[in-house]
Amino acid sequence: VLDCPASDWELTRYAFTRCHCATVIATYEDISSLRNTAVLLQAVGEQAIPDERILLIANRVRRGNALTADDFERVIGRRPDFEIPWDEAVLAAANEGIPLVMRTAGSPAARVIQRIADRMLELAHSASQAGAGQGGVSHGG
Repeated sequence: VLDCPASDWELTRYAFTRCHCATVIATYEDISSLRNTAVLLQAVGEQAIPDERILLIANRVRRGNALTADDFERVIGRRPDFEIPWDEAVLAAANEGIPLVMRTAGSPAARVIQRIADRMLELAHSASQAGAGQGGVSHGG
């Protein structure tokens, strides 16, 4: 797993040539973040990673957010595979230096993160059986 910075496109594009699946995280806060995610998804698609091996995750989803699910889909071009809800437990775990799924396994965000991890393992397993790629790429945006 490699967390690629949004600003280093050369490194990001190279990393995508070496992977068999990608996880793209979109911060659900403003249109510019979503536009950057749309550009990143286009770059991922250019590396011949099949859509079914690209997980799109919406992060910090809140009720009453100025952006709607329709805005997300309109800007990015698809709905997210997972939505990580805004969760106070995330900040507490980060401040304590403890992984969220260990500190508060039952919190809403921890439950979604566990489902994402399970799905990533499934993708990696199926890709390795098919002989595709070298590894996985994760990108925070």
